[in-house]
Amino acid sequence: MKQELSEVEKSTGFDLQGMVLPANKLDAGGTVEVLAHVPIRKPKKNEFFRCHPDHTLAPVGIVEDDIDRSEYLVSSPDIFQTISDLATMRALHLCISRHGSIFLWPRKLPGERAMAWHSTAEKAAELATTEWVNMRADTGAGMYRLMHPTAKLPEPNWPDKSFTEIVKMAFEGRIISSESHCLVRRLLGQE
Repeated sequence: MKQELSEVEKSTGFDLQGMVLPANKLDAGGTVEVLAHVPIRKPKKNEFFRCHPDHTLAPVGIVEDDIDRSEYLVSSPDIFQTISDLATMRALHLCISRHGSIFLWPRKLPGERAMAWHSTAEKAAELATTEWVNMRADTGAGMYRLMHPTAKLPEPNWPDKSFTEIVKMAFEGRIISSESHCLVRRLLGQE
């Protein structure tokens, strides 16, 4: 219902009520997000997340660059063997936050000395394939505490890209395919 124009609106031609969109126009358009970037990170302490039940790659080699705080994917077992002092074995999980943010979680795999951090992170990844999980660090206990939401949350809306496309997007420009890669040379003191 349109109200009469005030004196100010009449004198200036500024019709505030005329700016209100009709209800049938509110659903006329819309947008669909284009997946343009996939961060590589572990789940945040304040978010509930899910892991895609079919999109995990393990084990893979990851080299961390402490200078720019990024991860590089090792392209083959042969390269991993060559640079094994620099790389760690990880499981790559495709994850989604409760608010729809897609990310790859490079979960550390237990090495020779398995710790509760590794086993509780593994349990979180396992649970997150079927339910929403929150993972909080308990430094005193040396492990993650796992939380369930108190409310029933809807199933995640996964992107329509393949796992290969997502991994390629996430690691664009950060794939180590030879021991002469610039990061490897720098970490070995050759540059």
